[in-house]
Amino acid sequence: MTAQLIETVAAASAAIEGVAQRSFTGANGDTEHFFMVETSASLPFPAQLDLIRQRYAAALQALGLSDNTAVFRRIFLSDALNQAAMVRDSQPAADELAKQCRQLELFQTFFTTPGLDRETLSNAIDLWDAIPRYTVSRARMNKMRTRDGFLEALEVPFRYRGSDLVAVLLPARIKTAKGMVSYYPSAREEIVEHALRKLATEDGMGWYDDRRNRSGVRFSLYALRGLLANEGHALRYDEIVESLRILALSSIEIRAGSGESDEAFAMSNYLASLAGVKRKDYDKEPSARWVAQFHPLVTASIRAITYRQYNFRRLMRCRTQLARFLTHRLVLLYTQAAEAVPWDILMSTIKRDSSLLDGYNRPNNAVAALDDAMEELREIGVIASIERTRIPGKHNTPADVRYRLLPTESFVREQRSANGRRRLALAASGKRGE
Repeated sequence: MTAQLIETVAAASAAIEGVAQRSFTGANGDTEHFFMVETSASLPFPAQLDLIRQRYAAALQALGLSDNTAVFRRIFLSDALNQAAMVRDSQPAADELAKQCRQLELFQTFFTTPGLDRETLSNAIDLWDAIPRYTVSRARMNKMRTRDGFLEALEVPFRYRGSDLVAVLLPARIKTAKGMVSYYPSAREEIVEHALRKLATEDGMGWYDDRRNRSGVRFSLYALRGLLANEGHALRYDEIVESLRILALSSIEIRAGSGESDEAFAMSNYLASLAGVKRKDYDKEPSARWVAQFHPLVTASIRAITYRQYNFRRLMRCRTQLARFLTHRLVLLYTQAAEAVPWDILMSTIKRDSSLLDGYNRPNNAVAALDDAMEELREIGVIASIERTRIPGKHNTPADVRYRLLPTESFVREQRSANGRRRLALAASGKRGE
């Protein structure tokens, strides 16, 4: 948008009685608009609210903006105690509530097919699920800790859609029988987080607050434990609570990794907040409600509809983290899967972007671990065939390995369903697809 055009639309909105507006264009070309909409004090309060709605709609029209471009809205009251209820029931508030309900409804609605019902499905989060944030095993942590139980911040480089990034993992400090001990989120926390996101797709459990840029899930330990057990990951209540605390106390920072800038564009705890009950309370009443707030990247994905439905039950059948990483990568990147169209990937790419092969001192051991993970994908029905080509290195060790994968018919159907679901969600929200 040019400066001349900004002046034109600003003049148009200034002509709307009761509306003050300013527009600012940043160096990157993005334009922000700020409105101050006033009403007439001579009108009854319900009529004042309706006038605000009309003037706001006229200002949006003058700028050529749609209603869903708003970042936040605030209504200032002279008598909040007596006016708040009427505001909540007013059209502006109803519009905002409808917007939030619409985004949550889209997140919780799946494109089902015969043999693939909604109980089987959940959402993979673009970028968030590409970050190698659960890469350190408990065994490796034990070797990394100081005598006092401390773990240092850990930098994990990876590549996301052609961009080099760095995830900086800051561990949680947890009180144990041995004192305060540091933990990075690991395999158990990964499973718990996936289960929480699955519960968030259930009616009455997930929540989304667009104005405050928050999303999350209301749940009970009983429901969370039951879901994990049903998917083959039975945990004790104390193990689940420990994992929830590690997720809530560990933080992750995402930095550009090109060397041109080290400015973080995302920094938050894995769970931005967590509210629950004390042990004596959950031992007595495990159905008591907990509330967890997801990482801001999850909320951003809900807003922008960059998530993709996937077979949650299949993911939970994976025995290893490496198999789960590969499953998520295929779900997020192999979007045009077809039975006759192979997907090629190098071992070096998997090592770079997952960090799950870093613990192998011998290249042949890393190859064996990756071969096992690929075989897992075949066992759980993701891929139908694997063609492996070794790229020779020195001393009879591979410099790299190329894997050519062909998907199963069921995985192809799932990816096509995910594509259809995303198209419908984008259309329902008024957004453009890729």
